[in-house]
Amino acid sequence: MAYGTPIPFTDWRPDGDRRFPGIVLDLDGFMPTERGLRTLPSFRLIEDATLPSASLGAYTATLPNGSHMIVVGTSSHLYKLRGSTWVEFDDDQTFSTSRRWSFTTFGTDIIAANGVDVQLSRSGLPFRPIEDYSVVSLAYPVPKLSYVESVGEGVFGVIASSNEWVFVSPIFGPGGDTYSWIADIATETVYGQLTASPGPITAVHAIRGGIVMYKERSMYFGQFSGPPFYWSFQIISKNIGTPADECVVNSLDQHLFPSRDNFYQFDGASLSPIQNSLAESFFRDTPAAQITRMIGRYTQTTSLAEWYYNSGTARADLTLPLNTALIYNTRVERWSKRTFSDSDGNRIGVTDILSPAFLAGPSLTYREIGELYATYEDIPAGMTYRELCGGGEETQTVGVITDQGQLAIADGASIGGFLLTGEIGDGSMFIQANRARPIFAQWPSDNWSRLYSYFRLANGYPIPDPGPFPLPGVGPVADLTRDGCFCFITTGRALQFRIEVSGQAEITAMALDAVGAGSD
Repeated sequence: MAYGTPIPFTDWRPDGDRRFPGIVLDLDGFMPTERGLRTLPSFRLIEDATLPSASLGAYTATLPNGSHMIVVGTSSHLYKLRGSTWVEFDDDQTFSTSRRWSFTTFGTDIIAANGVDVQLSRSGLPFRPIEDYSVVSLAYPVPKLSYVESVGEGVFGVIASSNEWVFVSPIFGPGGDTYSWIADIATETVYGQLTASPGPITAVHAIRGGIVMYKERSMYFGQFSGPPFYWSFQIISKNIGTPADECVVNSLDQHLFPSRDNFYQFDGASLSPIQNSLAESFFRDTPAAQITRMIGRYTQTTSLAEWYYNSGTARADLTLPLNTALIYNTRVERWSKRTFSDSDGNRIGVTDILSPAFLAGPSLTYREIGELYATYEDIPAGMTYRELCGGGEETQTVGVITDQGQLAIADGASIGGFLLTGEIGDGSMFIQANRARPIFAQWPSDNWSRLYSYFRLANGYPIPDPGPFPLPGVGPVADLTRDGCFCFITTGRALQFRIEVSGQAEITAMALDAVGAGSD
């Protein structure tokens, strides 16, 4: 007996026909790559970085001088990550909100809005009410903005629970850049409404110098047109939109987002579905309320778009943390998914994801060093300059806030994952499998892998079968041997395998040693 032609593992396709051997019907802990599937890193908990209350929005701001500031909003305060500690960053203000915060950066300004409060941090100073930096009148106070987004010419804001938007461009005055909220052609402050389709604006995101505004079932593209109206909007679709602002992933020069029935991409010119074989089961099994809670992020160094959501059994409970991520590799156009674990293998729940991505080694400013250490003698013994100032590192990786308020960074050691293959066999003739050889592009770092085999008398049924016939059969379990194979014997009309790996690994295919075993 000899191994047959290796069966390549293609894509995670829960909606696909399970009678194709190379299909991956279920998996956890893998990301798609050019060669196959690679295990993802675990989340490393930063013990000192714990928020006193639940996060309601997180953001990584990149300022003109190249420095980075990580800010988080809660129901009562805005915080900044200083070293590995969260510090209040709101000038002794206290908020009272259950709404999520939206953030954007314009020049040296970081603007935060939650539908009630609009705050501004200028040049690294704590957040203060944006009224302190504004020109207002009784007719034009600072509007209550739900979402904010900057473009080259200024800042867009969406007025809470409405189809109305405002565009404001700072003007230079005696006190510095000042935001005038009074509608005026001279100051480039304009208000507008999107009335070609029903419903409020649910998301606003810049793209290619323009701006896209989404409603739940429609979307608009705006371009700068100059005075007197400054921005001209055209409706892109009256059927496709997205339910919430954080559902939209800004993938370089594309938007990736879920709508009511599928995942879509928009590049500023064309709108099209993202190729997948998961939308049918995902939108069938995931309530609309949970899709509204989805938080999408993009990491350029890995080309991964990720949507975090809750896939638990009590899916209607909106207080449950996010526990699953859909993963789409924009370079190879393939999907996978993962749940969340720390480096010890313990499950963690997620409430927020840093945007656009966590930048490892955030540096301290000279002002912050002075606040932390009054004299050089106060600096802990043995602390290097790199440890103190971050060394200018800008390695992108995902950062999340757990349901315990802790910061966690996805750069821990991989704890492995599993995948479930499609069925081998046509459902008519019996086959006997004796060995299987996984093809690794990267051998498991823990030198451990295990195979679970399943057999049945007819094919095309999920595991476990809906029953009562044919019942699934659980076959032998085999560990990976030193020469790289699983040794077992099992027989059935259709065979299926679950492969588990531990540690860092990349798997591309599996070769099966099997022979015909007759018919009835």
